[in-house]
Amino acid sequence: MEVIQSQNVQIQKGITEFRKGNFNESIKLLNIAKSKETSKKTQSEIIFYLAQAYFSIGDYNNSSLNYNNVIQNNNSSYIAESQLKLAESNLRLGKIDDARDAYQKLIASYPESRYVPIARKMLQQL
Repeated sequence: MEVIQSQNVQIQKGITEFRKGNFNESIKLLNIAKSKETSKKTQSEIIFYLAQAYFSIGDYNNSSLNYNNVIQNNNSSYIAESQLKLAESNLRLGKIDDARDAYQKLIASYPESRYVPIARKMLQQL
């Protein structure tokens, strides 16, 4: 029980640092937490915040990698948002076709998502 509680504290510290805008510290803490976490659902949450932190510091390669991991784990409430952010990461990397594919996948896979209007707008601009 002590280890689980300690692990939860580590995750919360990482998320708190992310929310404060301390992205590098957040990445450090969340990577430690990710290496110790066994629950796929909790891992997906950790990976999502890692992706967000990498995106926030302009490391779009790592953000893309982590958003893809969230999507592939298929065990998270962050999948639709990750699909949108994957497209945005690809755009910033100059991978227009990959971005277009990610937006289209979001629309097809999550038609009720609140992110679909954004994806449709972005597709019109590509």
